[in-house]
Amino acid sequence: MKIIQPLFIALILQYFNGRIQLNEVLVYAGIISVFCSVGGVLHHPYYYFSGRYGMQVRLACSGLIYRKVLKCGSLETSSAGDICNLLAVDVSRIETAIMFVTYLAVGPIQAIIVVYVILNEIGITFLAGFFLLFAILPIKILLGKIYNKFRGKCSLRSDERISILTEILNSIKLIKMYCWELPFTEIAKRSRKYTK
Repeated sequence: MKIIQPLFIALILQYFNGRIQLNEVLVYAGIISVFCSVGGVLHHPYYYFSGRYGMQVRLACSGLIYRKVLKCGSLETSSAGDICNLLAVDVSRIETAIMFVTYLAVGPIQAIIVVYVILNEIGITFLAGFFLLFAILPIKILLGKIYNKFRGKCSLRSDERISILTEILNSIKLIKMYCWELPFTEIAKRSRKYTK
């Protein structure tokens, strides 16, 4: 539906330049309105079904991870925090990716059509703004790498916190027996402080 806006702007420019008459503009505006209405009606069912399929794929991946942990005995080699983090964070990204994967096919087609329409209506001068978009691309890549670095640090801290809390919960009878609640409360508070 993003392609409708440049087409509508092109129609307005043609009308004000005197290339087309008002009745043609009204016909084209009616067609554009119908396409916008159809897009609005189909938008929510698309996101419903893509979210549903994404959830099914996420659950299937979670089941595969669970089976792999049971089969290989990975609990001995990796902590429960690693597995919980894998199930909670990494697998949920698959669900989001499935909702937006169609834009990989539709995006380039829309970009080509928009560039063609703008090139016909405005001329070669639009390339200044177009190249500005490509100038911003390295900055976005750099910010993505910085985000991934901080996300990795946060993930390590979350794994550490979950493993500490798991050990505390597994040893709760021993902690209660020796009245070690306060020292272990401080350990839990310190681990939470570092994850914020």
